[in-house]
Amino acid sequence: MYGMIHADAQGYYGYLVAAFIERSFDWKQVIAAYNTTYFGGGASDFTVVTDHGYVNKYYVGTAVLMLPFFLLSCLAAAVMGQPVDGYAVPFHIGMMLSALFYAIMGLWLMGRYLHGKGFSWPVISATALGVFAGTGLLFYSVMEPAMSHVYSFFLFSAFIFLADRAMAAPVRGRLIALAAVLALIALVRPTNAVIVLSLPFIAGGWRPFMVFLKAVFSDRRLLVPSVVVAVSIVALQLLMYQLQVGRPLVWSYSGEGFNFLAPEVMNVLFSYKKGLFVYYPWTLLAALGLIVLAVQSRAAALWLVVFLGLAVYIISSWWSWYYGASFGMRAMVEYLPFFMVLMAYLLQALPVEFRSGVAVLSFLAIPVNLTQTYQYNKFILHWDQMDADRFWQVFLKTDKRYEGIFYRTAVGENLPSEDRILNRFTVHNDMEQDKEGWGNQGRTDRLAFSGRYSSMISGANPYGNTIGIPWRDMGPEGRKVLVATFIVRAETERPALALAYSFNAGERNYGHGYLYCTEQVSDKGLWTAMRLIAELPRAEAPEHVWVVYPYTTGNDTIHVDDLRYEVITLREDG
Repeated sequence: MYGMIHADAQGYYGYLVAAFIERSFDWKQVIAAYNTTYFGGGASDFTVVTDHGYVNKYYVGTAVLMLPFFLLSCLAAAVMGQPVDGYAVPFHIGMMLSALFYAIMGLWLMGRYLHGKGFSWPVISATALGVFAGTGLLFYSVMEPAMSHVYSFFLFSAFIFLADRAMAAPVRGRLIALAAVLALIALVRPTNAVIVLSLPFIAGGWRPFMVFLKAVFSDRRLLVPSVVVAVSIVALQLLMYQLQVGRPLVWSYSGEGFNFLAPEVMNVLFSYKKGLFVYYPWTLLAALGLIVLAVQSRAAALWLVVFLGLAVYIISSWWSWYYGASFGMRAMVEYLPFFMVLMAYLLQALPVEFRSGVAVLSFLAIPVNLTQTYQYNKFILHWDQMDADRFWQVFLKTDKRYEGIFYRTAVGENLPSEDRILNRFTVHNDMEQDKEGWGNQGRTDRLAFSGRYSSMISGANPYGNTIGIPWRDMGPEGRKVLVATFIVRAETERPALALAYSFNAGERNYGHGYLYCTEQVSDKGLWTAMRLIAELPRAEAPEHVWVVYPYTTGNDTIHVDDLRYEVITLREDG
């Protein structure tokens, strides 16, 4: 269950730990429990340095929505006798429940909206099932529930629902609720505030939108309370900066930004690396609903194209258009409510004989998405190095032999010959005693190959003994090959075992990777010697630290003993 709160999610979630547990915005203190108690140096660095100190890189909006479930997790941890530190098991469960709640609420609001527009419940049900199980909404609701996307999906759904009601009857309560949701959308991810351009689509065209706008701006009793509520919510971010560094305005994405002159629109939509229509094919089918919408309301279709087109342009202009380690085009998950509308138009408008065919195609997208979700979690799909050849090489493949196939950097079955070796550096841990520089994650006396202790990893705690080795200590500069040997006992013949690693540069953590051991076969229930030979990527600077640890991607219990890493530096001509 550990691991629900990791990577970027630590930044969103970190506000809660800071405010309610540590009562400090000293971010090193905030991640201390995560880093030392649970993951042994595995915490992500979500801070950036400003002229006035460290600030959380991410915005506070996601934490605001997480808050009710965080408080319930605090209560559950106290009742269960678990540490109330923000990272014990109840907190990870709480974040999963939180994400599922907001996903379901988003689907419910969209169902109410679509029903109000005259769509039948069978069409709405098929649409809701397709968007949840046939797109990345499932992954970000279950696998990475502490990321911001499912929360934005809920807010987008709420915006559509509330905007439709407010335009039908612009009364104070509805407008205040709409303003609050818009402010929360911006508080989670400021660029998502582009959703205001969807209002003409929701209204059904420019003229009805202008009628609504005139009604709002001509009545201060409607406008002023809405503006006050929206400004108050957005001001939470200014307060967070003030509490962190004593200034209300900070640019927390230092070194990152947009390149509006060279957007990667085609990549965002169609690339095998992260393309929306490639990894969430349900959305490609839903997009055909635009034709139906255009027939029924050309104005509404035009404004939807303008809105979604601008959204894709902004998303594709980000410096990292593929948005890092992610399953599919995660930046588009919040826009899925609009694809739900298009799918509903497509299903409802077609004759019965054609509707069934489209419904079947829609449902076929579900097993494809489920398989690709499984592939991503089993490291069959690489997080940022997929291309057309690799995609089709593993398309719908789930065999264990494909796990980690694009993560492996093995240099061969045999060790380099002696005439190619410039230097050898070795570290060893027999698990029997505390060793300087090593963590003791999973250390247990339950089973051991030699002595009394081994390191136990499992789905509940997938991280084994960690060591951080300064790059300069591994020997002179040159191509480096790792020879890792260890004794393993597992419950299955092919344990999902890997060596996970990263590079630490001060407070920054980068260069994550996995060296898979799946080609090595362990006799079930017996201690088996394993060896892994792989080339190591280079550190960016000699003072950077290479952090490595055994890791499992499965739910099996694996015992590791007598862990030995030998780093061989090869001669430059070798």
